[in-house]
Amino acid sequence: MSDSSPLTLHNSYEGTVESLAFGGEGITRINQFVVFIPHAIPGDVVQFRVTEIKKSFGRAVVEKILKPAATRVEPPCPIYYDCGGCQLQEMGYQAALEEKSKILEGLLSHQLHLPKVPMAPPLPSPIPYAYRNKMQLAVRKTSTTPLALGLYQPSSHVIVDMPTCPIQQEANNTLIPVLREGMKTLGWSAYDEKSHAGLIRHFLARTNQMGETYLVIIATELVLPQWETFLSLVQKASPKLQGLALNVNGDKTNRVLGKATKVLWGKNFLQESIGSYLFAFGPTDFFQTNSFILARLIDQVLEWGHPTSDASVLDVYCGVGTFTIPLAKKAKHVIGIEENADAIFWAKENSRKNEVQNTEFHVGKAEEILPTLQSDVFSLVFLDPPRKGLTPNALKELVRLNPPKILYLSCNPPTLVRDLQVLLKAGWNLTHVLAADLFPQTAHIEALALLEKA
Repeated sequence: MSDSSPLTLHNSYEGTVESLAFGGEGITRINQFVVFIPHAIPGDVVQFRVTEIKKSFGRAVVEKILKPAATRVEPPCPIYYDCGGCQLQEMGYQAALEEKSKILEGLLSHQLHLPKVPMAPPLPSPIPYAYRNKMQLAVRKTSTTPLALGLYQPSSHVIVDMPTCPIQQEANNTLIPVLREGMKTLGWSAYDEKSHAGLIRHFLARTNQMGETYLVIIATELVLPQWETFLSLVQKASPKLQGLALNVNGDKTNRVLGKATKVLWGKNFLQESIGSYLFAFGPTDFFQTNSFILARLIDQVLEWGHPTSDASVLDVYCGVGTFTIPLAKKAKHVIGIEENADAIFWAKENSRKNEVQNTEFHVGKAEEILPTLQSDVFSLVFLDPPRKGLTPNALKELVRLNPPKILYLSCNPPTLVRDLQVLLKAGWNLTHVLAADLFPQTAHIEALALLEKA
């Protein structure tokens, strides 16, 4: 027990879980001292063992569920408690959705000091399982096995061998056994993180709502022996395979993808239909992982952004044009900014595919392109940045552009809050915000915020 904590390390206690923390851990209190407990959900009465004590909080693990919450369900995944991919499978979907919305509201209220957060109802995923169109599998040699293929345990580099994944679409799951068997048949060696030896580091599989697939092999070398034989094995399991590519990453790094990708067979893209829109993207390009909710999210952006036929719109971090093109269908002119030149190639192609002629694209970092644009021109700026959010210079330039409306789609609420602090001080008001559940069964929260000039 520390001076400020009522807890003793490794001792067991009982408590009722009151809420979820950002990250998905349950929160309970012992004499008002906060304890975070993974896999404990609001309403659970649990017996827990303390594993860590800090100055203002403790961490613990569940020893026994004394009384389950009314919303507790049995996780369908056999490796759920070992794998780090999901955090909320033991919680009914509607309850988890509402908790995510509460977490976002609490974060905004506390950090932005708002008396009332203008929360809209959360945006649910049409399906809570089998929604992921992207599967990234680590391939490793370990001290216990010559081939482990799966995901990492939470906060570790220990691979959990994965037979199947309930949040992956069926077409991706079909590939898992053939990837494993193909490596064994061809004698391809798995990457060893300690020695940095071995040929295959990761597999990246993409699929669409038509069940078509694309496979990227991430290897340490440019030459992949017998890839034609491997292709034949994959085609038998996945007859709708559209392409096979090799990405080379020979660096001593945790980064998954290397810089060079070459198509070994088939097309150089996968295509997805979202409502009335058609999007093509390269095998390693970013595309929203949950295609099923994307049409709803696009509709929400159009509703809140409300671009009119005389409007000029700016889409920063536009990717392959996922939001640029729907915005262009409504607006007079839309400019897209994206650092990835390959993504811009597909954004232009997607404009053509969707018969959109009022888009303009610029390759470069936001903080480099924004200073070249005139202020007081854009009626709406749409932002969809990476997890790190906007850079200080990008924020500075955004303020200079002075748009009446800013729509900010964030995959990382803490950086959203940081950026909103700047924008609120600069004269915008937060008028609407919601949690969009792009990643059911996980603690991940996507947030959409509308800011309007005071």
